[in-house]
Amino acid sequence: MPLGPIEILCIKFPETAVSKDIATALKQLVDSQMIRIVDIIFVQKHGSGDVNMIEIDDMETIDHSFLDPLVADI
Repeated sequence: MPLGPIEILCIKFPETAVSKDIATALKQLVDSQMIRIVDIIFVQKHGSGDVNMIEIDDMETIDHSFLDPLVADI
């Protein structure tokens, strides 16, 4: 199944502020067909300039179950 055109949306959160409220707002956008989520990746930049990227499935130490309704179709 072809995808495209695809636009990329980056959302900046202060510290680790990914919350259920954010997930709920994104779910409302998905349900209203305003957006379709193809992938989710978290990027963290440290004060030293080092950058870490992690896929949602690799987040073993963080409870991200509140994002499950968003990633069910990814």
